[in-house]
Amino acid sequence: MRKLSLPKNWVQVLLLLLGLALVVFFGLRAGRAFFHLRGGDFHPEKPNPQDIRGWMTPAYLSKAFRLPPDYLYEKLGIPAAGNEKRSLQEINRTYYPDQPGYVLTRTREVIIEYQQERPPRPPNPPEAPSPP
Repeated sequence: MRKLSLPKNWVQVLLLLLGLALVVFFGLRAGRAFFHLRGGDFHPEKPNPQDIRGWMTPAYLSKAFRLPPDYLYEKLGIPAAGNEKRSLQEINRTYYPDQPGYVLTRTREVIIEYQQERPPRPPNPPEAPSPP
């Protein structure tokens, strides 16, 4: 009777198959993420105040929502100095420890008010083609 034997390079074949399986697995995940974002409700040019989370900083929110730099600090009643890199949760714990979630809720309200007072800026017009 003939004995079954593995090829001499069985380790290389096994590693190749493992590599191909990983490529297929992560390729499918990337494709799924692409289609999810493409068909989803993702609009970076029009941020939604309800998407604000506690880990975000006032500096980040000022840039994302095109607010004046000290606007949030003024409306929240806190100093800007020393709070630029602190998250909304950290600011809440420091200045309003007896009111959990106050800073997050108030930040959303402030940004909604700002957006209602100042309508969004129109996009920049496309540049006219230069004559030949």
